Amino acid sequence: MPQRVDRIGEQRLVMAVLLSILIGVALVCPLLSLMPNRLLAGAPFYWWQDWKAVDGFWLGALVLLGGAVFWGGGRWQAGAVLFALVIWLVMVGQEASAYRLLQSPLSRVGLASGFWGVLVVLGLMLLSVSRALGRMERLLLVGLVVGMLMWGLAKGVWDDVAVMTEYYRQAARFEQEFWRHVMLVAMTLIGVLVIGLPLGWWASRQERVARRIFALLNTLQTLPSLALFALLLAPLAALAKRFSWLQDLGVGGIGVAPAVVALVIYTLLPLTRNTFMAFTLVPESVLLAGRAMGMTRAQLWWQVSLPLALPVVLSGVRVVLVQAVGLTVVAALIGAGGIGIFYLAGLGGRMWRRWCF
Repeated sequence: MPQRVDRIGEQRLVMAVLLSILIGVALVCPLLSLMPNRLLAGAPFYWWQDWKAVDGFWLGALVLLGGAVFWGGGRWQAGAVLFALVIWLVMVGQEASAYRLLQSPLSRVGLASGFWGVLVVLGLMLLSVSRALGRMERLLLVGLVVGMLMWGLAKGVWDDVAVMTEYYRQAARFEQEFWRHVMLVAMTLIGVLVIGLPLGWWASRQERVARRIFALLNTLQTLPSLALFALLLAPLAALAKRFSWLQDLGVGGIGVAPAVVALVIYTLLPLTRNTFMAFTLVPESVLLAGRAMGMTRAQLWWQVSLPLALPVVLSGVRVVLVQAVGLTVVAALIGAGGIGIFYLAGLGGRMWRRWCF
């Protein structure tokens, strides 16, 4: 019982600190950035500048959240945080709509630091509260958050926010580049699986080979991703010029081929290392027991080694996927396409505004 009381007190202290940070961020940092068009810099807008009924709901959500922090249990705290999150997101959508109605259709409403700060703190609150909930309650909480976001998108609550406005203007291109991004990630994953799994298994069989393989992969991993893309431009362009059939396959100095090659090289280490560790850590006693039962070498590999090593290998696949999704964004710099073109366009517009205005 004393341990439970200490845990409850610790939980309330964490929530109280997060609530204090949330209030500070909401008061000090701007909620939105109001821009006359997509090129000019915006003016900061604070949530308390334009008093409306939705702001009253936000204050009510803060009061409810404070009461749940100091007097409520885990479920009450989760409900209060979820309610505050809903009100915060709806308030952002209404403030953006109000500004767009008063301005021209060319105006843009960007999300400023206050919005993201409060969103991060509310997310930390949900994460902290979820530790006191059961598994089914956690799943229900995640389902409610996802459902709320899907409902808001379906109802157009945030249609006047700049990121949604730009999305609707380029929806067809975004869909095209999204699937191109998925294709690049899939091609990278297939290449890493084809190369990394045999390399890792081979390294687990021979220690001398393992040292050489990981020395090379560790060296490649130290290269910046942009440098790796640049290093592949000249040799792939030369190969495409020398062999016409490579040009027919799309191989060249820029485009998909150098992007996939660089991504495979850059993400090869995690899967190879995990595969090496997975097969190295298979207990020798289990293999000896299998041999004693009369199992052949192939049966030992498929029925003993592989099932025991598979969880660690899949962990490496997960790391490869995360790295590939992020690094594919950079591949847009060499004409590979994907979601990265929107990142680059946004960064270019921001730098243009900074230098010109």
